[in-house]
Amino acid sequence: VHDDLYVRTVVISNCNKAVAIVGVDSIGLMYNYVKKIQKEAKEKYGVKVIVGSSHCHSTPDTIGLWGPNQTTSGVDKEYLDFLSNKILDSIDIALKNATNAEILVGHSKLPFGVAKNTRDPGIIDEEISYMLFKDASSKRGLGFLINFGLHPEVLWSDNLLLTADYVYYLLKYLEENMGGIGVFLNGSLGGMVTPDVKAHTFEEAERIG
Repeated sequence: VHDDLYVRTVVISNCNKAVAIVGVDSIGLMYNYVKKIQKEAKEKYGVKVIVGSSHCHSTPDTIGLWGPNQTTSGVDKEYLDFLSNKILDSIDIALKNATNAEILVGHSKLPFGVAKNTRDPGIIDEEISYMLFKDASSKRGLGFLINFGLHPEVLWSDNLLLTADYVYYLLKYLEENMGGIGVFLNGSLGGMVTPDVKAHTFEEAERIG
């Protein structure tokens, strides 16, 4: 393990209805699995749920890509059950810590040298969209949600360590400098927007983040 993998959740409520937006460090979650989580969250907490995976390539197989051969799934049901419980726990924690907040919405541009489209260099979404959450009275930073499209695949198949890739460094930096909890949702990755790196190393993952 290079860095811990996380489930991170922000709950937004107008006191009558609540939605939980969940970001998971995983390669992906299948639709039937997400529907099961949504059903359980509605029954337990009365919230609607949006689940997004970072699509990181250095996380456990959650969709069947990396089995021992092309006809055998690499999914570990025990890990999926563990992940499901962590998603529900994360929603519960977010609900218990809900407070009056201001939401600031904005966008900025991906810096040069961070992303490239390897199949069509002329097509790339350079927008980083974000929501900042501040305590309504103290103005203390509660956290943020950030969204842009870029495969978390700085590390390649020769890496045998679990890692959230550049997402780990991105959220670590922002949380340390802004406070609160950060949620990352990946955007339009296409085929294919990938990190613009010189080498497939953790140093380059940190630079991209």
